[in-house]
Amino acid sequence: ILCGTFLEKLEGFADNLTSATDPKLTFPPKLVLVDFGDMNSMPDVIAETLECCGCVDVLILNSSLKVKAPVQSTSLKMDKLVMDNNYFGPITVRRTGHVILVNSIQGKLAMPFRATYAASKHAVQAFFDCLRAEVQEYGISVSTILNSKKREVAMAHSLPKMSIYARSLFPNVFFAVMVAGVNNAAGDQLRPE
Repeated sequence: ILCGTFLEKLEGFADNLTSATDPKLTFPPKLVLVDFGDMNSMPDVIAETLECCGCVDVLILNSSLKVKAPVQSTSLKMDKLVMDNNYFGPITVRRTGHVILVNSIQGKLAMPFRATYAASKHAVQAFFDCLRAEVQEYGISVSTILNSKKREVAMAHSLPKMSIYARSLFPNVFFAVMVAGVNNAAGDQLRPE
């Protein structure tokens, strides 16, 4: 079963998969439209999927909605849409089999001008980290895959890029510098003029 928001992309992906395999050994995939931005449609999508196969053995969650904008220019509506797509959607379908979350490195490291995206990726990463421990006894496996840091770090400007490397390579130093900066700023605000 292949699920996605755009039928044309699903059909192209299905064609690539079926042309690369022996048709005697595989079945053509069922295509199911799913929009994590419309949470009310999820029960129907789940029912359609279960009707086709009875259960889901392996679920690979690779959905993502990216936003690159300063926090002050991002609307609450956009924040909710990103959270629906990147957090609430993936956590809705996680009841059986092996669940694999393909997540961004921003699930671990945040970058400026991607606050909403990073928040959604941190949230889904934390959820699946907890889920792994909670469902192991029921035979449900949970894996998370983080894609390469290099591509996302390369998109950043010099100062954010250095801070990302510092945070990942020297977290104690990075956070000590951050705390010192916060303490200095707080001290300046508390001083009488």
